[in-house]
Amino acid sequence: TCPSNYMVAVTNTTENDLKNGGAGYGPVNMDIGAPGTNIYSTYSGSGYQNSTGTSMATPHVAGAIGLYYSGACLEFINDYKADPGTLAQQMKTFLLTGVDSVASMAATTYSHGRLNLHKGLLRLQTYNCTNSPPVAQFSANDQTICVGTTVNFSDGSTNIPNGWSWSFPGGTPSTSSSQNPSVTYNTPGTYDVTLIATNADGSDTILMPGYITAYASPAPPVIVDNAGTLESSYIGSGNQWYLNGTPIGGATNDTYTPVQGGSYTVMYTDANGCTSTSSAIISTVSIEEVVINFSVYPNPATEKLTIDAGTIVKATIKMMDLSGRIVMTTKMNQSMMQIDISTLADGVYMLKVEYGDRSVTKKIIKH
Repeated sequence: TCPSNYMVAVTNTTENDLKNGGAGYGPVNMDIGAPGTNIYSTYSGSGYQNSTGTSMATPHVAGAIGLYYSGACLEFINDYKADPGTLAQQMKTFLLTGVDSVASMAATTYSHGRLNLHKGLLRLQTYNCTNSPPVAQFSANDQTICVGTTVNFSDGSTNIPNGWSWSFPGGTPSTSSSQNPSVTYNTPGTYDVTLIATNADGSDTILMPGYITAYASPAPPVIVDNAGTLESSYIGSGNQWYLNGTPIGGATNDTYTPVQGGSYTVMYTDANGCTSTSSAIISTVSIEEVVINFSVYPNPATEKLTIDAGTIVKATIKMMDLSGRIVMTTKMNQSMMQIDISTLADGVYMLKVEYGDRSVTKKIIKH
């Protein structure tokens, strides 16, 4: 509770960004949190050991402030010499506004956060320095991509750089002097990115190992026409069927029964979000082949059911009990067919005829 405007009071945080249960707190008198639990440090008797306490937390902050002064520009140092009190409070502001905001510090410290060495240093770089080299930084619109994707990089370097030297191993182009280059990755792999930012006062380099990950696209699916039903070589989810280049709504299973003629393809998307598309297959199904007036007889039935569509139709026949459990499935590729129900237990069933995105359901009594 020392009233000095120049003191920084530090509390002890754990590796989970929680305040240590034995550490001080108070949003008025406690300024910032820093790691102070199980810190490996020197110990009396020329030894080393893990220790816990604010005696472990405060050196982190003292070291950060020392680094900030060593990294300050000439204008800051000259201003500090002329007015050390004001500049010391300015340095304290850089420290406390450069924290990582964490929930455990919100109500227990003035800054609401835990020390972040890099963020505080970036705050220092905002001081009115006219003779400072850049601090290299960059970002990208995506870091996890599929081969063939173009990534847009954005320079974020401070202190007004006027020169940029990029390195993109595995990318096209592999180097660039543009401020905000675009790079395409055509080979699967994980790639580093390096930026050297330069101005009249010097340069700074940032290397981001493994910054870009490019995944291979899956092999194109193969379509098989199984008695009028199209089947993708990729079983399960991830399929999307297209007719004449337009996606078919709801057609995302590994099979699709055409209801009209045209050029059919299927696009497969893998777990990484990468896609590939099959070669086209031509279906000659005509509109006249799709009808809705199915007749099913006899009903009730004992051994066999006759399904009559009146014209050739390609459909899937499913027999379900009243719980919705499918007890029989077969294909229909003609105008009339019989199915054997002699092995089914007596009772009431639902017979469903599916063709494309349409279906007809009829109640059947087996006795």
